[in-house]
Amino acid sequence: MSEAAARRAPITGTPSESLAQRLGRTLAERCDLTVQVVETDNAVRLISTVRERRRLTVRVSRALEPLGTDAIDALCDFALERPGARARVRTLFAALEPAPRQRRQRITTLDPRGAVHDLAALLEAESQRAFGAPAVSPVTFGPRRSVRRGQRSIRLGSYSVASGVIRIHRLLDDARVPGWFVGFVLYHELLHHRLGIDESGPRRKVHPRAFRDLERAHPRYEDAKRLERTLIPLLLGRRRARPEPG
Repeated sequence: MSEAAARRAPITGTPSESLAQRLGRTLAERCDLTVQVVETDNAVRLISTVRERRRLTVRVSRALEPLGTDAIDALCDFALERPGARARVRTLFAALEPAPRQRRQRITTLDPRGAVHDLAALLEAESQRAFGAPAVSPVTFGPRRSVRRGQRSIRLGSYSVASGVIRIHRLLDDARVPGWFVGFVLYHELLHHRLGIDESGPRRKVHPRAFRDLERAHPRYEDAKRLERTLIPLLLGRRRARPEPG
């Protein structure tokens, strides 16, 4: 079926099929790319796309489920970057009823500029280097926490699917930590933002093969892995420790 014919064909789906499943099936019919649609609970970033060579990854929020089949055309056009699609999608989003709040939302105060490292500048540099595009994720240092007695590991960084915020452990804001290493940790979390979580199989894959391949492509990957083995024990004041990438 030609692309024009596919666009004219009615969009069908079973009652048990989610909006994301219908979107993935329709996109696969309308383009010659390998399509992956990932469902999220992000209430802020309702749809986003990443195109890598012949692969299109679309992250779509479950908050769009009430829009139903009528939204598929507009979402497909947005994912395929067709003219006018962005305005159509904005109109659809404006019609959504705000979800009832189960609890008071936690407000994140961003604190990207540390005493030593400027996370916003480092993230922008990594995004431009790797993807040729400006960084869109908010970034911040995590809260100040004292090191527990006997602590052997820290989580270097994390990415929140719900808010899109990248957090970096406050201990990395240290003169003994080179900027390129902080940049590598930011790149790791940036990959989470761009690739999402693979839920296509029976188990969620946080670090699928595509993720690992892109991480290894970082020019200082080997340097970063070597430094992890000595840097984290130094920051914790221990001889041995095991870092935990986010």
